[in-house]
Amino acid sequence: MSISAHTLIKAIRAISEKADALKKEIESSEDPELSYLEEEWHAYLNALSELEKNYDPIQQESDNLPPYEELVFASRP
Repeated sequence: MSISAHTLIKAIRAISEKADALKKEIESSEDPELSYLEEEWHAYLNALSELEKNYDPIQQESDNLPPYEELVFASRP
């Protein structure tokens, strides 16, 4: 199965934004039972890790794709 670099970029940015939103929700929540949110957050982090493994070789072969770190942190203020 092959996924284009641009699709990977969109997926990385979207999942990064969702992971950031979940982390903020966890940090601001007063609910003592946050395990469901923490599990979901970890699932998003795992997805980002898998996407990074697929993106890095493509990015290294290209001279015009941003590094993974820029994609992940692009959604953060």
